[in-house]
Amino acid sequence: MGTPAEKIESTSRFAAYLEIERETGIKHEYHAGKIVAMAGGTPVHSAVASTILVELGKQLTGKPCQPHGSDFRIRAEGSAFYPDVMVVCPPPKLDPELPNTLLNPRVIVEVISPSTESYDRSFKWFHYQQIPELMDFILVSTDTRTVEHYRRQDDSSWLYQKLGEGDTLALTSVECSLPVSTCFSRVDMWEGEQG
Repeated sequence: MGTPAEKIESTSRFAAYLEIERETGIKHEYHAGKIVAMAGGTPVHSAVASTILVELGKQLTGKPCQPHGSDFRIRAEGSAFYPDVMVVCPPPKLDPELPNTLLNPRVIVEVISPSTESYDRSFKWFHYQQIPELMDFILVSTDTRTVEHYRRQDDSSWLYQKLGEGDTLALTSVECSLPVSTCFSRVDMWEGEQG
């Protein structure tokens, strides 16, 4: 639960996080009392994330849900993150204490690389599971060209599925489907440029 002093420290650290975001205009994530600047992604990371965002945008045209990129922050369990891609369905819930921060994404996509995999797969995933409205969590690996899909079941457990190049990801919660090959369809020109 934490002592009053720990709660004050946690509150003041979060306030410092918000102040840094406002003053610098640079995106940071906040977790476990730590403020972490977001590193720039590689060309491959950007190509995969933007391709998924565009594809979901096409499929959601005329439907009530909307896809968003990494400029939209979410809050989960006292932490704040910028997922690579997410889908929001009505009614959106914004954090009353934190402007422009969503509390109820329906789908979250994280594009992982060897340098971000551990953080996305463990810490972020733990926090994302606490969002009751989240139905689909997707990890897209730029290293192995695979997609891992966690789908929330009726009993709140998560069904895991790993997909490869010939497979199609079914996002029934938002009535979309995403061929895995489409996720990686724009990365060939960047091969060898991952740094």
